[in-house]
Amino acid sequence: MIRSLRTTYSTFLLLIALFTTMCNVLAATPTAYGELSSDMFTDGTKCAQCHAIIHNEWKGTMHYYAYEDPFYQKEFLAASNDTEGIVDIFCSRCHTPIGVVSGEIPPIDGSNLSDIARQGVQCDFCHVVSGSNGTGNAPFVVSPGNIKWGPFNDSKAAYHESEYLELYTSSEYCGMCHEVIHPINGLVIDDTYKVWKEGVYAEEGVVCQDCHMTPGITQFEANPGRAASGAKKKRSYLHA
Repeated sequence: MIRSLRTTYSTFLLLIALFTTMCNVLAATPTAYGELSSDMFTDGTKCAQCHAIIHNEWKGTMHYYAYEDPFYQKEFLAASNDTEGIVDIFCSRCHTPIGVVSGEIPPIDGSNLSDIARQGVQCDFCHVVSGSNGTGNAPFVVSPGNIKWGPFNDSKAAYHESEYLELYTSSEYCGMCHEVIHPINGLVIDDTYKVWKEGVYAEEGVVCQDCHMTPGITQFEANPGRAASGAKKKRSYLHA
């Protein structure tokens, strides 16, 4: 009886170990610092040629100014000085993600940043996110190239390939950056995703995009329009 229990317990532990190993293998590995080059990304002005309305909505938003916002710059400089540079890459990963994956920052004065990296959270970066390793502290996986991912499964484009990715329809997409935990002391800096996850909206199946990318904050109105010139008129997310 004891031998049988030991065998069962050993088998159980083995299964757990195998499951953990498989999870680790299958988990997406976030794109690392300096792994890519900024010239692999497409400038937003090119996107504007077909996506003029969306580009105009995005230009001037906090995503557009994610890096060059003067308030952020002051806070970033103070944090860098206080930590002797420990948080330089950490903060920049959400505020100039192209700058980080291209290894263009630090230095924090932006002297090595390309023009496209200065565009903050820009069009091509968002639409070449091909996966994530969960939420919080920007665990994004980016695959720059001709394929652009998005929330529609019937998109067609003349300039690039278009593919549907479920991640773009979920709050977990936003939660990659809108949940921030200090890398050293564990202090919660931004709990936006956690507040949503533990709140009534998550229970009701309302995701971030339902409120923040549509005209209606409380009624979740559809936004009829075209995602690009020549596209069929249907729901199109706001980028303001």
